[in-house]
Amino acid sequence: MQGPGTARGLGSVIDLRRPLGTPTKPNEISQEIRNPQNPGRYYSVRVYTGDRANLHRWQIHNVSIRIPDAREVPNLTMHMPWMHRPAEKFGNKPTYPCYHRVVFQAVKSTARLVISDWHSPGVPTGPVGQELLFNFVQVEPYLMPGSDVAGIGDPSAP
Repeated sequence: MQGPGTARGLGSVIDLRRPLGTPTKPNEISQEIRNPQNPGRYYSVRVYTGDRANLHRWQIHNVSIRIPDAREVPNLTMHMPWMHRPAEKFGNKPTYPCYHRVVFQAVKSTARLVISDWHSPGVPTGPVGQELLFNFVQVEPYLMPGSDVAGIGDPSAP
């Protein structure tokens, strides 16, 4: 995925298309998250998505970001579109990518990150034929409220 120091060009974006007809399973990508510093620490997964055919339309993309071997902190999860204003040389036409963040607590020394174009497993969501672009998948320690050490703290603390 794309990030600081990553060469730009082909291979920087994942492109998932919902199949025509009646979908029987979601498109999924997954990767093992290795070497979290300690079980018990908190991390965030951040992902940007775009609808290839409708980049200029405000919409929330029906995707799921799951870490089955971890404890998600639902009140810190967000899925929100935002308006990007391009430079004049690119036509000044705003686009609306979606920003997704999932905060989780590691419970083991490894975990699997699963990203899907269905909002919930077993429940088809989003328009048939929609082509979603996924970019900038990042996992990093998360500083919980009430903590001065990244990844340590109580999510229920004021």
